[in-house]
Amino acid sequence: MISTRAQLRIVAFFYAAVVALVLGWFTLMRTAAPSASPGSIPYELAQRAANALPLVAVTAIFYLALSCLSLRFLALSRSWQVATIAGSLLASLSQVSISVRDTLIVTPKYLNLGLHAYGYLAVELGVFWGRASAFVLCSYLLWKQMRDSNNRFERSRVAS
Repeated sequence: MISTRAQLRIVAFFYAAVVALVLGWFTLMRTAAPSASPGSIPYELAQRAANALPLVAVTAIFYLALSCLSLRFLALSRSWQVATIAGSLLASLSQVSISVRDTLIVTPKYLNLGLHAYGYLAVELGVFWGRASAFVLCSYLLWKQMRDSNNRFERSRVAS
């Protein structure tokens, strides 16, 4: 069994890794713009990235805050623990809804290609739902730690 602190470190590391991926993706798109010719796919992606700067910044700050709060979760007051879990649930629900959307978009395309494409469909669905499952697992671990810390508090109060 993994200790409480190790579980919280894993959650904090996961959210920090999401920050790195978001910022890395944004940087990659921004650096692709000068080398791409207008009208090409990399150029269009870079233009979308430039327009998405406020959203990328808010997303990175949100996941960075979740990472810091998860790391200090046991030291937080009850209201901050609830806020951390609420933020984590928001991220989880967002990822699940993105996975549902992507599944509905991708599945018919692969099914129309025939039997030889089912392996590719399985990989894509695995990526979509694996990502969503990781976010849901983080939310569950935070909720479990808050529930366990409440049980420890109740046991110590009854013993007194």
